[in-house]
Amino acid sequence: MRKLCEYLIVVGGVRLLLALPRPIALRLGEGLGRLAFALYRPRRAVALRNLALAFPEWPAPERQRVAAASFAHLGRMVAEVCHFPRLAHAGLRGIVSYEGLEHYLAARARGRGVILMTGHFGAWELSAFAHARNGHPSTVVVRALANRRVDTLVNRLRGLSGNRLIERKQALRKLLAGLRQGESVAALIDQNVAAREGVFVEFFGRPACTTPGLAALARLSGAPVLPTFLVTDRATDTYRLIFEPEVELARTGDPEADDRTNTARFIGVLEAYVRKEPELYFWAHRRWKTRPAGEPPIY
Repeated sequence: MRKLCEYLIVVGGVRLLLALPRPIALRLGEGLGRLAFALYRPRRAVALRNLALAFPEWPAPERQRVAAASFAHLGRMVAEVCHFPRLAHAGLRGIVSYEGLEHYLAARARGRGVILMTGHFGAWELSAFAHARNGHPSTVVVRALANRRVDTLVNRLRGLSGNRLIERKQALRKLLAGLRQGESVAALIDQNVAAREGVFVEFFGRPACTTPGLAALARLSGAPVLPTFLVTDRATDTYRLIFEPEVELARTGDPEADDRTNTARFIGVLEAYVRKEPELYFWAHRRWKTRPAGEPPIY
């Protein structure tokens, strides 16, 4: 019953936001995000704890401001997702511009496929959607939501782009096959994973358990890895879709060491973006939940 109620609330929210003009929906989404920050104490505590770990030199009011802005940004992105049906029909001209597209086109021309690496920064849900609507569909790795009805609804909205969605646990073999056919693959790399699934790499100076799957995929396929971020300009309700040059990969012949090194390089690129605009990062995730053996829990 609880999950059905959650689903009905989500459906009602999607319909409400979709019915509103996009600028009003975005402002409402931001307001709902700030309301969630005020009311949802457990996640607020996680965000503030993460910011204290990442920016220990900041005074408490600054961490409070950035955490609240992060929740508002998440609410804004939810509103954008609700507007996917309109954006799929009307297009994204004037909403999303490119920076560094030549890096993507050059990588694609090599014929080995392209791995687009991103994280929970900026408008990550809109990133792959916009790129697909501009004629560059990808296979997008997604993590199933706990509520299957909500998961189906969200994936239906994501699928309006023309992207192919694949669950993370079923991904490696299918992604390799797609890359060998020259396809693009998009995945987020910055979620905490269990120790048996990940490697520990530095994120804001602390070991963070991170999947080496993207590094392994690059090693096995020979595909270039391009960091990709959709950066928000709130003043104009527009975005810049940035493609960084491909990451130089370690290839020493030691697969385990190479995967660890390359994963650290990917996370380093993400951290540089987060440091520049921390308000655009999803701080409410327990990023440092899994600890190296012998270390006490953080949360």
